[in-house]
Amino acid sequence: MAGALVFFILSNFGVWLHFGMYPATWHGLLYCYAAAIPFLGNMLASNLMFSAVLFGSYFLLEKKTNVFGIA
Repeated sequence: MAGALVFFILSNFGVWLHFGMYPATWHGLLYCYAAAIPFLGNMLASNLMFSAVLFGSYFLLEKKTNVFGIA
C-alpha cells in the first residue's frame, strides 16, 4: 500500500510540475491531487486484490503440497 501511495504522490506532483495542466500554485497542486483520487482508489483496490490472490495462492499451494519444504 505504501508503494501505491508514494507512486500517487510523486506521479501527480510530476504532472503538476511539468505538464502545465494545472496552475503553478498551491491550489493547482491540490486540484491535481483531487482530480487523481479516483485513480488512487482503483490502484489501492487492485493492490488489495492482487495481494489476496498472490498470498492466498501461496498459502493454498503450501498447505496442499508442501512444495516449498516447510513443515
